[in-house]
Amino acid sequence: RAVRRVRAESVAARRRRGLAMVAAAVVMAVALLGGGVLLGRALPDPAAEGTRTLAAQQGAVALTAAVEPANGWVRVEATVRGIPAGKRCTIIVIGSDGSENVAGSWLTGAAGVEQGATIDGSAIVDPAQVVAVAIRDEGGADLVTART
Repeated sequence: RAVRRVRAESVAARRRRGLAMVAAAVVMAVALLGGGVLLGRALPDPAAEGTRTLAAQQGAVALTAAVEPANGWVRVEATVRGIPAGKRCTIIVIGSDGSENVAGSWLTGAAGVEQGATIDGSAIVDPAQVVAVAIRDEGGADLVTART
């Protein structure tokens, strides 16, 4: 009887230790995962390798464009300031051969004059061939062109 009791207590103690180890492992995993998520959100997005930044100002209109290469095409993030509200504008990516590719378009808002607006787009053009990014109004007039 005494031996059975000792064995039962021994088994119960092992179970408690095992459960404690599992609980500790779960807590550690949650802490590491949570820390990784928070760290990932806190760090700024690194610029993709090969990303080029082009900038220009023509009159009151300013353009800063990040051209990020992809596989045979480019992503463009254009920040434009100084265009009056209500204008329909287009982002044009210009290739070294003179080709022009529309990367996006938007209707300017009231905040765009002072604060500017950021527009994301893309164009099918070889990243190595990009020589400029232009902003044009709906009449085709160049508002600003940033060259490499």
